Amino acid sequence: MAKNKLFVPVTLRFSLINDQHVEVMNMLDELAETDKRSKNQIVMDALEYYFRQGTDEETSSQTYIDTATFESRLSEEREKLRLEIYQDVIRFIAGSALSGGMKTVIMEPEGLEIQGKKQKSEDYEEFGDNGVMMKDVMKWS
Repeated sequence: MAKNKLFVPVTLRFSLINDQHVEVMNMLDELAETDKRSKNQIVMDALEYYFRQGTDEETSSQTYIDTATFESRLSEEREKLRLEIYQDVIRFIAGSALSGGMKTVIMEPEGLEIQGKKQKSEDYEEFGDNGVMMKDVMKWS
């Protein structure tokens, strides 16, 4: 076999007696199948990450947190959001109550006055009766 100067071979040996070796070998096989990277590339990425872990350039740009910290931060953010929504709803309700909201005005059709002219119940006859007198409908509303 001819030597190629582009590659430097390194051998990894996994012992089938050692449980740790078997576990790592199985994880490597699974990653190679699912990640679509070669085993060599997966090992290279893992070694690079391991050796850079002590330097500041990678750890300063990426900080990792554990699951418990993430859950506590998530619950804090949910509580802040819940409180903010609650305050907005209270402001809306209080604002509409203070401004008077919608007011209902009850008026009798006979006493309605438009531009100095008194309206009479005959003026409502053009709307049609349909079995119910318009005068009665105006009283109900």
